[in-house]
Amino acid sequence: MEFNNTRRLVKTKGYVDRLVKEAIEIKLHPNNINRDSRFMLIRVWQPLLEQIKNESNQEQ
Repeated sequence: MEFNNTRRLVKTKGYVDRLVKEAIEIKLHPNNINRDSRFMLIRVWQPLLEQIKNESNQEQ
């Protein structure tokens, strides 16, 4: 890990907003070191997250 080379992914105002955005990022980047599973997204999010992943892969 490069702790000197970090960046904020998103800025949020509330605790629940942060939990949702963190859960989305964890789903989009499954190879991570996160072990916090207190907040999980329901399956209805899966098609949207797959679309975002595919679009991101096409841009690279």
